[in-house]
Amino acid sequence: MKDRAELLRKINKSQLLQSLLYELDLMPEQVPEGSRIERRMRAVVMHLEAFEFRKSEFDRLTKELEAVRKDCLTLAMRLYGESEGTFAPETAEVMKRMRVEIEKIIGGKS
Repeated sequence: MKDRAELLRKINKSQLLQSLLYELDLMPEQVPEGSRIERRMRAVVMHLEAFEFRKSEFDRLTKELEAVRKDCLTLAMRLYGESEGTFAPETAEVMKRMRVEIEKIIGGKS
């Protein structure tokens, strides 16, 4: 945020910041340039941008994790009917955990 116009654009894009400033009875356009309040507004905008980036990254990772979980369930459902004696030890361990979820799905309890 190099200039005041950019600061005001970012504030106007954020409903959260607009609500906060309204509650504080502040109009961003009326805040004196270089004032303590303007510096604080800049700091809040920077923190909000950092939070929005972290939230978008969290949302992306959550979607990826959910996709992996669905893939695991699909593979576990394919193995569900197999004899447990044919599983490798690590597969048996996974199936032990997944069996409960599969049975909920099959039983309609999900």
